[in-house]
Amino acid sequence: MKKTILFAMLLIAISIFSLGCIQEKKSDTNAISASTNNTPAFDCSKCLSSEKCVGSACVKKTCADFGGSECGRNGNCSNPKINSSDTNMCCVGTCTIDPCFEIDCPNNTKCEKGECVLLNCKEDLNGVICPQGSSCTTSIINTEGSFPCCTQVCMEVK
Repeated sequence: MKKTILFAMLLIAISIFSLGCIQEKKSDTNAISASTNNTPAFDCSKCLSSEKCVGSACVKKTCADFGGSECGRNGNCSNPKINSSDTNMCCVGTCTIDPCFEIDCPNNTKCEKGECVLLNCKEDLNGVICPQGSSCTTSIINTEGSFPCCTQVCMEVK
């Protein structure tokens, strides 16, 4: 008899719990309504692609929700950085750190791998190194190597 009463009480508890959890989909919209009180639930289909449905609201996705990671101001992302709820530097792609970020190099130098190095005459300045016995028609620039760089024309010295 005790087993029968316990079993009946268990069935009643399961039935009551189930009634509160049953949900049915309305046929004319994506909204869900609870069958116990027919109160319309939030329509998650109204959320934008940059949002997710949480409870009864659309909230902006986190960087992790986009499948990205934060790529700081000194990072270069393989795709444009996007705004998320937790950062405006979300990189959905590959983030590489720029070692020259915020390094100011003096004149005639450039930053390479985090260090200031002299400019290359030909590659960086589109210049030439005047051969011996000639001079530059403009001012010469100190560049990498032991010879000055001429960014104009070399004239033979007489």
